[in-house]
Amino acid sequence: MVEKYILELEKKVQALQSNIENKEREIKSLQVELANQQRDFDKLYSNTEKLNDEKERLEADWEQKKKKLVKKNPAIRKRIYEWKVY
Repeated sequence: MVEKYILELEKKVQALQSNIENKEREIKSLQVELANQQRDFDKLYSNTEKLNDEKERLEADWEQKKKKLVKKNPAIRKRIYEWKVY
């Protein structure tokens, strides 16, 4: 009777160990997935910052070109503001 009880306990221990191993594999898999998502997010964030910097540079360049164009030909000033191209 005690032997039967011990066998049952050993089976439960094996089942619990198997469950623990499965959970550890699942955790490792989730850690890899999280690391991949973090890497992807970092790339997207970096690209977004680069695009924002490029946008600001282009806007500043446009303003400079617009000012130079207006200085060269004041008649253009009226057209620019009529078109609302700022």
